[in-house]
Amino acid sequence: MVWTQVKTTLMSFVLLLGLLVFPTPASAEVFDKITATSGDGWDVTFHPTNQNYAFFVHHRGTQFGCLYRLDPDGDGPKQQGDPCFTNSYSKNILGSGAGQKSSAWVTSDGNTAYVPLNSAQIAVIDISDEDPDNWSRSGYVSFSASAQYHSNSIMVDDVLWATASTGVLKYDTTTQTASIYSKTMWSNYAPVYYADGKIWSVSNASQLVCVDVSADAFCTHGNFVDGVGGQFQTRNALVEYRNPDGSFGGFCSMSTCIKADGSVDTDGDMTNPISSIPGSYGSWTSYGIYYVTDQHQVILHQPLSTTQTYSCWDFTTQGSCAGFSSSTQSNPSNTYTIVQDAWNSNCYWSNADSRVIGSWEFSNGNGFAASDGACDITYVPLTVTLTYDPQGGSGEPDDQTGDESSDVTLSATIPTLPGYTFTGWNTEADGSGTDYAAEATYTLPNSGTDTLYAQWQINTVGLTYDPQGGSGQPDDQSGDAASDVTVSSTEPTRDGYTFTGWNTVANGTGTSYTGGSTYRLPNSGTDTLYAQWTPVASSETPGTTIPTENTIPTETTVPSGSVGLVYDAQGGTGAPGDETGGASSDVTVSSTEPTREGYTFVGWNTEPDGSGTTYTAEDIVTLPLTGVTRLYAMWKPVTDSDSPSQQLPSTGSSSTTELFVLAAALGALLALMLRRRTT
Repeated sequence: MVWTQVKTTLMSFVLLLGLLVFPTPASAEVFDKITATSGDGWDVTFHPTNQNYAFFVHHRGTQFGCLYRLDPDGDGPKQQGDPCFTNSYSKNILGSGAGQKSSAWVTSDGNTAYVPLNSAQIAVIDISDEDPDNWSRSGYVSFSASAQYHSNSIMVDDVLWATASTGVLKYDTTTQTASIYSKTMWSNYAPVYYADGKIWSVSNASQLVCVDVSADAFCTHGNFVDGVGGQFQTRNALVEYRNPDGSFGGFCSMSTCIKADGSVDTDGDMTNPISSIPGSYGSWTSYGIYYVTDQHQVILHQPLSTTQTYSCWDFTTQGSCAGFSSSTQSNPSNTYTIVQDAWNSNCYWSNADSRVIGSWEFSNGNGFAASDGACDITYVPLTVTLTYDPQGGSGEPDDQTGDESSDVTLSATIPTLPGYTFTGWNTEADGSGTDYAAEATYTLPNSGTDTLYAQWQINTVGLTYDPQGGSGQPDDQSGDAASDVTVSSTEPTRDGYTFTGWNTVANGTGTSYTGGSTYRLPNSGTDTLYAQWTPVASSETPGTTIPTENTIPTETTVPSGSVGLVYDAQGGTGAPGDETGGASSDVTVSSTEPTREGYTFVGWNTEPDGSGTTYTAEDIVTLPLTGVTRLYAMWKPVTDSDSPSQQLPSTGSSSTTELFVLAAALGALLALMLRRRTT
C-alpha cells in the first residue's frame, strides 16, 4: 500500500514537472477582442514571417501599436491578445503625427516597419530585437510629396505606395529611393489598391488611375491614356471587381463599374457588388477601403457608423457568400476596416474608432462580428522551398515545398554534366557544407528557401592504340575528360607492311593522326586509334598471293547504313558485283572469277595478304551486324614451270611421226614371224 502511494506521488510530480518545463504549444485559441486604450488605429497588419504579431498605428497620433496575435511563449507570461509592450498596446516612437488611414508595414526580412505619416515623412522602426520593449525609431525617410491625410497606404514587394494630391507616391525600401507618378488626384481621399500587377487609384476628375509596376510607368493598355481610364459618376466607396473565374476585372463605386482595360461598363457585364447588396452606407462612403479576400469575396460595411450592417459578396457566384450570415452589429461600433487574417483565411480582423480590435469567424451562425463570433487563431506552418542548383549541369530536379522545419525526401533525379560524374548534393556551392545523396532525408528551413548544389567529379578517360595485326603499339594513355593529350610517337610494326599513321576508324575513313599530334580525349569511356598499313610491294616471287600494288579499299556500292559483301580484285578486273543483305544473314560467294594478266586466281580471303579466312565460289559468308565484309582476290603468278613439256622433236608434223613408228612396229613383227617358219 505504501509503495503504491509513493508511485502515485512520483508520477504526479513527473507529470507536473513536464508541464512546467515543456509548456504545451499553442493550438486553436479564441481571440477575445481587446481595447487599445492608448489609441485606436485604422486597420490591422501582420508580420510577414512571425505569426505572433499584429500591428496598428494610432491615427492622428504618434503611437506605434502591436499586440500578440498568438500566445508567443506557450503559457508563459505573455498571452494571446496581450500588448507587445510593457502594460501598453502602443509605444510613442513615431515622433510625428500619422494620417487618418496610416498603417504599419513590415519588410519581408521581418526586421523593419515603415509608417507613412501625415506628411512626406515615413517613420522607420527597428523591430529586429526579440523584446518589443527594445523596438525604436531608427530614423525617417521621405516620399517625394506629402501623403494625403485621408488616404491609405500599401506595401508590395517591399515597396510603399500612397497618394499625394499631385500624384501616386512610391518609396522603394530596398533601394531607398522615392518617386512620384504625377497626376491630379482625388483630394484628401484618393485610395491606393494593388491588383493584376498594377497600382490603382482615382483622379480628381473621378477617373480610374493605373500605374504599371513592371513598366514603372502609367498604364497605356486598352482605354488608358497616360494612366487615366474611364470616369466614375460619383467619387465614393471603391471596390475591386473580380470576374467569375477569380481574375481581376476592374473597380466599382456605388454608381459605376470600370473594366480592367479602363472602359466604363455600359453593357452590364459587371455586377456591381455595392449596389447589389441592400444597406445604407451613410455619409462615410469616402472612408471605405474594401479588400477582396483569397476566396474572391468582399465583406461590405459602413465605416465609422456606430452600428454596422455586414454583408458579403462572392464574385465567383455573382451573389451573396455561402455560409456567411449577414448581420447588424455594434460589437464593435465605429469599425474602420475588415482585413482577412494573413494565416487563417476564415478569420477577419476589425479596427475601430472605439479602439476595439477583434478577430471574427466568417461563418458564425449568429452573424458576422456578433458577440459570440470571435475567431480561433491557430498557428499555421510556413510553406518553405528547397531548390536544386546543377552548377553548370542540366536535368536538375524540380523545386520541393513543404512545411517549415519538416522533413522531405530528396529527389532521385540526377543531373548530368558532360565530362563529369555527379557525386551528390551539398549545402554549399564549393562542397564545404553538408553532403546529401539522392533520396536522403532533408530538413526544410524555418522560413524562405534552401538550396542544394550539385557536386561534380571530372571523369578519367582513356586512349588505346589498336595495331590491327601489328605489334609494338604504344601504351594506353589516360587523362581528364575532354582534355588534350599528345599522340604517342611509338610506331608499331607488321611484316610486309609500312605503318602510315593512326585513324579513328579501323578502315581509315575517320580522322587521321600522326605521332606528336594533339588528340582531344572523350567525355567518358575510352577512345581507340587504329593503325593504318600499306603493303610492301612484292617482287612477284613464285607462289606469292600478295599483289604488287598497294592495298587500297575499293569503292563500294553497298548503300550507307546497309550491310553487304564487297569483292576487291586487288589489281585484277571482272570482280563480282557487291552484294547486300540483312544483318548477320548468309550470302553465297559468287562463282564469277576475276582475271589479272600474269596471275592465276586462286580464291578469296578476308585479308589482303591472305592471312584471314579463305573462301571459294559457292561458299557461305555470314554478313556483319553493320558495315561490309570485304573479300580480297588471291593471285598466284604464272611461271615457266607451269608451261607444257616439249618431249618430241621440233621438226615434222605429229602425223608423219606416228606413221613412221607404226611402220617400224609392223616390220619388226613380220621379221619375227618369218624367223619362226624357217626354224
